Amino acid sequence: MTKKSKRHSSKRQIEAKQEDNLASKVVKWLFILLISLVLIFGIVFGVNVMTGGFGSDDETVAVDIPSGATANDVATILADNDIVANDKLFSLYMRLSGKDEIQAGHYELPKSAGFGEASDILAEGGLSGETYKLAIPEGTNLEGIADIVADASDYSADEFMEVAKSDKFFDQLKADYPDMLGEVADKDDVRYKLEGYLYPATYDIGKDESIEDIIHKMVDNMNNVYVQHQSERQHSDLSFHEVLTLASLVEAEAPETADRQKIAGVFFNRLNQDMPIQSDISISYALNEHRPYVTYDDTEVDSPYNLYKNTGLGPGPFNNPGVEAIEATLEPEDTDYLYFVADLKTGKVYYAKTYEEHMELVDKYVSEDNADM
Repeated sequence: MTKKSKRHSSKRQIEAKQEDNLASKVVKWLFILLISLVLIFGIVFGVNVMTGGFGSDDETVAVDIPSGATANDVATILADNDIVANDKLFSLYMRLSGKDEIQAGHYELPKSAGFGEASDILAEGGLSGETYKLAIPEGTNLEGIADIVADASDYSADEFMEVAKSDKFFDQLKADYPDMLGEVADKDDVRYKLEGYLYPATYDIGKDESIEDIIHKMVDNMNNVYVQHQSERQHSDLSFHEVLTLASLVEAEAPETADRQKIAGVFFNRLNQDMPIQSDISISYALNEHRPYVTYDDTEVDSPYNLYKNTGLGPGPFNNPGVEAIEATLEPEDTDYLYFVADLKTGKVYYAKTYEEHMELVDKYVSEDNADM
């Protein structure tokens, strides 16, 4: 080997060694970065679990956990209220620790609460002391909620309705929930602007809480539904106000969970063909009284809520729907049905593709004789 060849060989060896050293340094720094991320994760998790959250001891936040809320739902609510730093970590902690059995109700949670304290409080079930239960069934309209509040509290139904109809109070709510309430704020033909926006659930209400506090809780819970279903809403052709309107019909028309998506699909099929929805629920609301059996004269009532005479969805919701009806409206079942009818005795729903098939079902299952008058 010549001297020149030896020099070239030595140079290549030096370059190879330098490349190995560089690769070794890169691997070393990547390892350090990975360890650092793990440590940061552990510190965040440990701070929340062992020493409490990041707030001060004297700061508390009022939250309402709706009935049927999952661990993920609860984690999102607490994270949105800055009680826990990370919703996914808290949800994971609840599952790993076996503390995912959450009681619905109203809670006053300290911002200093860590994962352990927060989950323990939620497992105990709402406020103790001077409180009362307020159970709002899915599909209850605003006036019905006023009656329930009157039965459970010292407030009268008229007092509740006065607050619920207050433009000043609505403006305050709109300031808190501009995205959700923005559309209905501009509607002048709705009977009540808050109709549809009071989430039906069982609430623990403090004796000293005002009607404004009660309504605010219900609107806040509906806003949680609004936020949690944002991705599904983006794929819908309906605004959230329209989703609530259609969901309120689905809620009232579908006695069983299994029927909700199918009935929602029927409504969409009729809307797509520019057919009136022809829901009896709309007639009861237009008449402002419950009608188990709707007559032809009833369907002639002059009202924007009359969906026998008017196409589209009407001005707004007919009641306050629950989350299952909302989800069914966001994900309707794809069928060819254009009609449905419920047996007035059993509640079983039958579907039809043609008007002739529908009328046969009406003759068989619907009459004044078997209506629960």
